Amino acid sequence: MNGQCVPKSGPLTPIIVDSVTVDSLGNIGICWQASPDPSLLRYYLFRVNTLTGSNDVIDSITPPTNCFTILAANNNSNTTTEEYAIGVRDSCDNTMLTVLDYHNTIFLQSTPNPCTESILLNWNAYNDFQSGLNVLYKIYVRENSGAYVLAGTTNSTSYNYTGVNQGSIYDFYVRGVENGGVGPFSSSSNVISVNTNFFLKNPSFIYSYTATVIDSQQIDLQFYVDTAADAKEYVITRALSAFGNYEAVASVSAYAGMNPMITYSDFSVDANYQSYYYKVNAINSCGDLKLTSNISKTILLKATSDNLKALNTLSFNAYDYWQGGASRYDIYRSVGGIWDPAPIGSTADFLDTTTYTDDVTYLLTGTGEFCYKVIAVENPIGHVANLPAASSSSNESCTKHTPIFFIPNAFAPDGEYNPVFKPILNYLEPSSYSLTIYDRWGHEIFRTEDITEGWNGQFNNSGEKCSSGTYIYLIQYISAEKEEFQQRGKVHLLF
Repeated sequence: MNGQCVPKSGPLTPIIVDSVTVDSLGNIGICWQASPDPSLLRYYLFRVNTLTGSNDVIDSITPPTNCFTILAANNNSNTTTEEYAIGVRDSCDNTMLTVLDYHNTIFLQSTPNPCTESILLNWNAYNDFQSGLNVLYKIYVRENSGAYVLAGTTNSTSYNYTGVNQGSIYDFYVRGVENGGVGPFSSSSNVISVNTNFFLKNPSFIYSYTATVIDSQQIDLQFYVDTAADAKEYVITRALSAFGNYEAVASVSAYAGMNPMITYSDFSVDANYQSYYYKVNAINSCGDLKLTSNISKTILLKATSDNLKALNTLSFNAYDYWQGGASRYDIYRSVGGIWDPAPIGSTADFLDTTTYTDDVTYLLTGTGEFCYKVIAVENPIGHVANLPAASSSSNESCTKHTPIFFIPNAFAPDGEYNPVFKPILNYLEPSSYSLTIYDRWGHEIFRTEDITEGWNGQFNNSGEKCSSGTYIYLIQYISAEKEEFQQRGKVHLLF
């Protein structure tokens, strides 16, 4: 009977420990199987001294209790692994058992990695279960004092927790479960807390605002960035198609207090030949790509002319990938180098490519040079930072009409119709114009350099009337393209 000396042959029966575990407050709990010895007087709690390696008795427990708690203040489970065992003494004062079943606590540690947005967890193995070494480790986590959830399981003694949110506080513990996770016994580690304020903050946005053509060799790109993010640089990439190979063309360094609207000018382009596609990559201080902007695509405009019909046809691609989409495309025109302040027309948004025809029959007195550009206007939308709707200009595309002329073959100064011989000419340099009239013997009858003046049938337009008959004309001029022209022919004078 317990407390009475009952002689026992042989040593006392070793005490089998079921598990040693740490709770969320840092207290260590140890439970063991009750001693079968009838003369059991007391259990003794042993701990391995980490400095001397000796087995120190730290407390005693009166049967029938077979679980004991070592308070957090009396253990070091948050800083190291500790080993515990249970010994006994009987009522006959038999020597306590020295061959002890030591179990170690699981000591959990962490190594945060801001560059991979992960926390590497490491712990020592729990290899003391009576069932053997087939232990399944369950990793539990909570974020910002929420509920603990199972993050994953492993048979090893490390686990990489990924997908960390910068600024959150994560608490972890590991539970080792014997028999490959079946149990019944288990052991939990200490709880560790990781504050990720020092992790790199990823950008929440990067918006390619617009790509616009300044001239054939310059495209300006504007993009808006999240300056609260931990970015090292913004790499500008360019391709010749939306899903083509984007190559880096420049980088812009990030710095504290920078303007979130960044402008970059790309000069290694031929904007009169093709469209260009741009994307901007946000790179953090670890050299990792964290976010890519939307695509910006320039507008390529091509103008062609129909000399006979006095028509100019414009062909241009849509400006894709705006957050709000394009609301319209305004078309501007210059005549002889002078731009109309207002658009000559607009088109609604479209897919791929569209055309616009400009009838210039009422503009036949110029030099024949027409230039165009198209400006796309974005639909109003709730942009980040309340940015206004964007716009994007195409390249400038010009076309030249060759001179068009009509020369009558007869005129009658005294008639009701066609009383003056005057060629009708368009698209030439007026200062280069001259008209000379010769009689059949090659004598000069009339000459003018005024494109508005015709021959009235008189000598030098003020002398006596010339006789009816056939005369030779010579028209000379220089076109808008600086080509010299001469036109000879016959005209019949009728009185």
